[in-house]
Amino acid sequence: MEREPNLRLAKKQPDHIMVSIFADPASTMAVTWRTSEDIKEGFVEFREEGSAEKRTVKAITKPFKSDVNTSSIHF
Repeated sequence: MEREPNLRLAKKQPDHIMVSIFADPASTMAVTWRTSEDIKEGFVEFREEGSAEKRTVKAITKPFKSDVNTSSIHF
């Protein structure tokens, strides 16, 4: 009998993507996401309204151990 995959496991593609707005919503935002522990670094690309310039910010990445497995959390 073939075993069904555990759909709760983190994958290489980002999931659990959360955008949080705090302080002044016109200028502050935080983004967090999860990947498999194979992914050791991440980044966010964004563009300010009215600008053609794309900016890239490197994420802080830490291991996260849950009841299912260990994944990488990026923020």
